[in-house]
Amino acid sequence: MKQLSDLPSDIDALFFTGTTVSEEALQLFAKNVTDILRERLTPKQDEAPKLRMSRLGTPNRKLWYEHHQPLPRSLNKNGMKFIFGDIIEQLIIFLAKEAGHTVEDEQKEFEIDGIKGHQDCRLDGTVVDIKSASSYAFRKFSERTIFKDDPFGYIAQLSAYAHANGVSEAAFVGVNKENGEICILPLQEIDLIHAPTRVAEVKALAAPDQPKPVA
Repeated sequence: MKQLSDLPSDIDALFFTGTTVSEEALQLFAKNVTDILRERLTPKQDEAPKLRMSRLGTPNRKLWYEHHQPLPRSLNKNGMKFIFGDIIEQLIIFLAKEAGHTVEDEQKEFEIDGIKGHQDCRLDGTVVDIKSASSYAFRKFSERTIFKDDPFGYIAQLSAYAHANGVSEAAFVGVNKENGEICILPLQEIDLIHAPTRVAEVKALAAPDQPKPVA
């Protein structure tokens, strides 16, 4: 049985030993990428932001502004960034399957006290979040500095997925989008936050009459 820790070397090996990719697998990958592009490029109207598991780690003041003084959608310059992340996620899942790893529960929806989220998948039985990053940001995973500096709240997000799955362990799959390097960063129970407590805090921050937090 494949181990998650072997994923980086197993994917690397694909490019040396080769593999016979089925037409079905290629069509599924193409469909997933097509769906991503269609969804990201579909015109959307400005609407009230929704609380999602992916936003649980957002700093309190930033979260308050998102819900009380949101910027117009036209000022959001992250479109290409999000597309890159989505496509790299699909590529890693595709290559993991081709390398013989077990991928389950892709984009499975979960809910914690009314806040929904879609996990990336379970990889070899482990709840994982696949994160693409620049070489600089990749070091947060490869050198484990994310435990001291987590500006995007990734740990809170992964903690929510772990809680929703009823498990106390999870892992990041970090991908350096500049050179293709992959690393696995396991998280143990001590590394995770208590997701329901954070959900309650976030819901309070987004409440209409909630004053702006000091920090």
